[in-house]
Amino acid sequence: MEGSVLIGDFLHRIKRPIELDAKKHYKLVTIKMNHKGVILRHEKVGSEIKSKMYEVKTGDFILSGIDARNGAFGIVPKELDGAIVTNDFWYFEIDKNIVDKNLFLELTSTQWFDEICRKGSDGTTQRIRLQKNKFFNQEINLPPIEEQGVFISQFKRNKNDNDRLKSELTHQHALLKKLRQQILQEAIEGKLTKEWRAENLDVEPVSELLKRIQTQKEQLIKDKKIKKQKLLPPISEQETPFSLPVGWVWCRIDDIAQLITSGSRGWAKYYADSGAIFVTMGNLSKESYQLRMNKIRYVRPPKNSEGARTRLEEGDLLISITGDVGNLGVIPKNFGEAYINQHTCMLRYMPECKNRYFLELMRSPLAKKQYDAPQRGIKNSFRLGDVGEMIIPLPPLPEQKAIAKKVEKLLTLCDQLETQITNNQTHAEQLMQAVLKEAFTEAVENTQENNVVELKPNRTDYYRRMLLAAEIVNQLHKEPTLGHLKLQKLIFLCQRTENMQLPTDFLQQAAGPYDPRMARSLDKQLKEKKWFKYQKNALLKYYPLDEAGSHKKDYKKYFANELAGIQALIDLFRKAKSDQIEIVATLYACWEKLLKKNLNYSEELLIKEFYAWSEEKEKY
Repeated sequence: MEGSVLIGDFLHRIKRPIELDAKKHYKLVTIKMNHKGVILRHEKVGSEIKSKMYEVKTGDFILSGIDARNGAFGIVPKELDGAIVTNDFWYFEIDKNIVDKNLFLELTSTQWFDEICRKGSDGTTQRIRLQKNKFFNQEINLPPIEEQGVFISQFKRNKNDNDRLKSELTHQHALLKKLRQQILQEAIEGKLTKEWRAENLDVEPVSELLKRIQTQKEQLIKDKKIKKQKLLPPISEQETPFSLPVGWVWCRIDDIAQLITSGSRGWAKYYADSGAIFVTMGNLSKESYQLRMNKIRYVRPPKNSEGARTRLEEGDLLISITGDVGNLGVIPKNFGEAYINQHTCMLRYMPECKNRYFLELMRSPLAKKQYDAPQRGIKNSFRLGDVGEMIIPLPPLPEQKAIAKKVEKLLTLCDQLETQITNNQTHAEQLMQAVLKEAFTEAVENTQENNVVELKPNRTDYYRRMLLAAEIVNQLHKEPTLGHLKLQKLIFLCQRTENMQLPTDFLQQAAGPYDPRMARSLDKQLKEKKWFKYQKNALLKYYPLDEAGSHKKDYKKYFANELAGIQALIDLFRKAKSDQIEIVATLYACWEKLLKKNLNYSEELLIKEFYAWSEEKEKY
């Protein structure tokens, strides 16, 4: 069969009512949103279940009537065979004479089926759910069943190749993680600066640094700025895991620390909606010492001296000492007033030791081994005294700076490699999703002709386009790379990868797909809304006006289901220059052309299409 069909022609809802046994235990199903699968919600005894229930079987395609528009659908796994659901969950038989089941199930992993469910849902704000008539009566166009089989066979081969690629990329991530640790290990063993030492024989002995630190500490104690520290146990030969270069010494953290402390338990009474930042373990990181500020808590600073000893300063290193011991964070410049709780240790180095060497040291394999060691019989707990007694290799001060510089350079290269690997993973996933979307391109076009989707854009479509532009500009207006061309390319990629219905007319121009009328229109609309003004001759092309940022509420409303995809593209191209995003957008447009021509994709063919796009592409 081929041509126009209704969703209800090949998706047949089934029900398996079940009489509950009051004494029997039943598994209840739930479905996670955003294509994250069908899972066990909980188990209940039959006597505790009051609703009418229905049984599901392994392999059923099932969706949530309430959240299907948000990607809440999937396949019932083997372990949930015989589980039960309420009438809010719909499950189906798929008519294999109309649609290849494997093709359909693959398509449900894309935005294509999300859109079907969005169009099939209706209701008030709090009660939006699938409506039987709207859902089942949507028209799509299907190729003949034989062609569907050929396509899915070829797609599965491509998917297997893609899976191998993703597996290799995951392996590369693991190797990169090991490489970072190896760099840090060689840094604290002095291997990274072996040549430096050969060229810098006349450096101040590290013993002189320790003498100065001791003198400074004695003065701080005399001035009553710090307390006298307890006598540290000597470092035994058994404690040292490796030999040090000549001129280095083993010491304890307390030898070079000005203050080691933690917060008190009494901060809860000071919690507030604003005020001083309250740094918790959730703000610390396992892999770096950069604070994670996606979730911030605040406190009202006490008027008396309570908590003053835990007021944080620039350069303070924070260490989690309960739970996931050894997570780190360092207080950056201009952080503002901030405090910590009792689960977090604050380590303040002496002034001469406030450099990157000591930060990298505290996330090295040597430090992690000490975090992980059993601490006085207390599971998942590290005391302040344990932090002070940690042993560290101490090089002369000039070599510390040389090590820090070398480590920064090497880890920057690692970051660049990781970005490439992450981008490759993202592109691999987007490629497979796009291939599936293209399988139904004709279906979407024909549905538009049948008025299932409005072909003529309405006022809402233009408003959505303006909101998307406003969000991109709002996030990137401080980037000197943002101009008409980059904005256009981001809108193009957002529209294509998220399958948006926006009023655009991207033409094949020298600079890639470009809509000149849209560029002028957006400038005018952004200015009328008092969001942004376009400045042709300025370094930063978009100047924020009085109402900049006020688009956010409507943006989140109108793009609720595309927020993650849009943000991923903005982040990916945040620092990209115009020519870089021009290349990507043109390649994407060329790839679309190949698919529409039903040509088998190959890298050589794609490159050929790219250079045939315009003579201007010869510059690349």
